[in-house]
Amino acid sequence: MLSMLRKNASSWFIKTILILIVVVFVLWGGYSYQERKKSHLVRVDDTYITWQQYAKAYDQLRDFYRRQMGQNFSEEMLNKLNVKQQALDLLIDHTLLLKKAAELGISVSPGELQETIQSIPAFQTDGRFDLRRYRLILQQNRMTPESFEQELAKTLILRKLEDLVMRQVTISDKEVIDYVRMIRTDKQFICVRFPWSQYESSIPVTEDDLKAYYTAHEKSYEEPEKRKIAYVLFPLSDFIGDVSVAEDELKTYYEEHRKNYHEEKAVHARHILFRVNPYASAEEVEAVKNKAQEILKLARAGQDFATLAKNYSEDPGSAENGGDLGYFTQSQMIKEFADAAFAMKPGEISDLVRTIFGFHIIKVEDVRPERYISFDEVKDSIKKTLTEHKARDKAYAKAREFADVAFASRDIIQSAAKSGFKVVSVNEWLSISQPLPDFPENQDVMRKLFNLPNKGISDIIEVKNGFIVAQVMDVQPSRILGFEDVKNRVESDYRREKAEEQAFKHASDLLERAKTLGSLEKVAGEANMKVEKSPFLNRLRPDISFGVWGDELERLMDLTEAVPLPEKPLKGMTAYMVCQWAGTKLPDEKTVEEEAKRFKPMLMEQITRSYWDGWRKSLRSQARIEVLQEL
Repeated sequence: MLSMLRKNASSWFIKTILILIVVVFVLWGGYSYQERKKSHLVRVDDTYITWQQYAKAYDQLRDFYRRQMGQNFSEEMLNKLNVKQQALDLLIDHTLLLKKAAELGISVSPGELQETIQSIPAFQTDGRFDLRRYRLILQQNRMTPESFEQELAKTLILRKLEDLVMRQVTISDKEVIDYVRMIRTDKQFICVRFPWSQYESSIPVTEDDLKAYYTAHEKSYEEPEKRKIAYVLFPLSDFIGDVSVAEDELKTYYEEHRKNYHEEKAVHARHILFRVNPYASAEEVEAVKNKAQEILKLARAGQDFATLAKNYSEDPGSAENGGDLGYFTQSQMIKEFADAAFAMKPGEISDLVRTIFGFHIIKVEDVRPERYISFDEVKDSIKKTLTEHKARDKAYAKAREFADVAFASRDIIQSAAKSGFKVVSVNEWLSISQPLPDFPENQDVMRKLFNLPNKGISDIIEVKNGFIVAQVMDVQPSRILGFEDVKNRVESDYRREKAEEQAFKHASDLLERAKTLGSLEKVAGEANMKVEKSPFLNRLRPDISFGVWGDELERLMDLTEAVPLPEKPLKGMTAYMVCQWAGTKLPDEKTVEEEAKRFKPMLMEQITRSYWDGWRKSLRSQARIEVLQEL
């Protein structure tokens, strides 16, 4: 079972995507038989996946990558990741898993569904389920409660199926110990680097070379689709003056949300942290502890605690502020830290407190007792909340009225002129990764606008300060930028590719000579090449400056006295490298046994993820999958 770990290191992604496609809502009604047939994309056994389902799944996956990549997001990146095929594969998996769950009799009761919905923060106001907000959010996204609840039920069924499958996984103590011993074994290497940069300037370049490279890599120079947008804003501020809130409403709200006005006991404290690597040896832990003890003596001798924290604390978030953590409740801190802090009185300094982060010295500044905030204290904030709720309802109603008119006329500018609303026209071309200028905090707006056809009008979109109804005024399709426009980029990319090829060739030649003579150091010396010796490395503690990560680090750590040289050069972050094993340090067995106890839950999680991934793939291998139309 451990052998699956490396091959399926990112299997957590499956669960993430299964959650993402909860929002794939498909309207099945209103199509003739022939229209449905044309819409079919893939057949999975006796179930069809439609173009509508695929389009929405692709949109959700694209949005997921956009959030992960931030400013690095581009259509080019989506093409490299083959996101179109990923979306289709996920839909196929989703179909097969639901079918298997049905065969196993897995279902979700109405009570389970209701409890889940009420626990979703997006549907809550001040920590309590808000039916009005629930319906409003669904309405804004063109969903009915019935369709949402059907899809949510499917997601809960998938979670139950996953739990059922993963409960079959077991792992022995010996397997854990063997694994910890492997990842904690230190190795040292001698290496010769072939940096790509040393080749780039000498690469001969002609105009024909660049044009040929450009032609072969045209997709890399594609500019994404862009759009011009116009919209009408319905700000809450326009409706605040039209609403009023009675005293009885304020009191009713306070009583209904009374638990939200409960303040737990809180402690205001400072701390000094001495970090301990989770994988540190017993000797390293003892050294850190001794250092912490010395500072503890200084604190108890009367030296200023804040100054000590600035000078010695290894907590970057609080050290500059003299270790000040502000007020916190018991549940907001890790258990060991909270237990110590909440047992102290103002002015007291703790003994050393050990947590997963290291050793802490805590000084309590103040203790704030548990209490309920009175109605008078929160009256103004409740009034503000209720006023905004009512204003939001009015703004939404007005936006709904306008959206209906705009849909009918298919012209937002004309409709706004007749209705007396102001249209904001954004004249610059925007890609999906650029926020609408007035709403930079809401990327979801652009995702919705890029789902519309040219001249399409959006439904009501909620923004921070109200609602908008928008129209796509023009579309500039994605296009390949001309050679002259990107010539400099093409030359840089061409030089880099050819430099890597030359570096790999020279590294490969050196490696073959080293294999023949059995000594990298000897052949490097004959070639008058610099040889460097690495620090001792292990799989948990790679050296950043050494520049080898991921699969290449695994290849490096697989080298032994019996197999001292790799099959081919290693690709580092800036160079190809030829490395030879130079020594091994085995971990202390007592340390291995202690760490195995801590590692077992984490390892169990990794293995169950891998098992789930393999089980899911086995379902697919047994299914009849027929692609009816190409993407």
